[in-house]
Amino acid sequence: AMLGESSDANASDLWIKQNGVKKYVIRQPNVTPAVYLTMGKYIDMYGFANTGVLKFGAISGTFTYNSKTVTVVTFEFYNPYVDFVMQIDGETSGTYNANVTLIDTDTDKKGSIYFSGMYYQSYSKAFVGEQALYSGNLYDFFSDSNVGKKYVIKVDIAKV
Repeated sequence: AMLGESSDANASDLWIKQNGVKKYVIRQPNVTPAVYLTMGKYIDMYGFANTGVLKFGAISGTFTYNSKTVTVVTFEFYNPYVDFVMQIDGETSGTYNANVTLIDTDTDKKGSIYFSGMYYQSYSKAFVGEQALYSGNLYDFFSDSNVGKKYVIKVDIAKV
């Protein structure tokens, strides 16, 4: 048996050879586990929040950016505003842009929103963004009929 192959940096492989010929391979791709958002509701807010007294919905998982763990603290819709709050391990200054997408894996429906100029706010110990949302695919996710549903939340961030 041979573990790994130098030509494939994106996977770890276990090769079984018989008389010098590859007969069987088990390939384990390096896949980042998905981060899931379970839609919650608090009075007339939808999404997920875990700040102060506001705790509704759920997020499972974190993702990495430049080898640092990023945790989504809030992604909530309070008509007409969407708030997005994230913590980045070890970072307490600077500005980020973030594109946040919700994906319904059953229907492949997607909705996105872009936050620019998110800066670190010490009182919340996180980077905070707010954006107005009046219609569109993402708007449709925030409804009573979707409370309790689980979505993939994909966040693409870049330091400004």
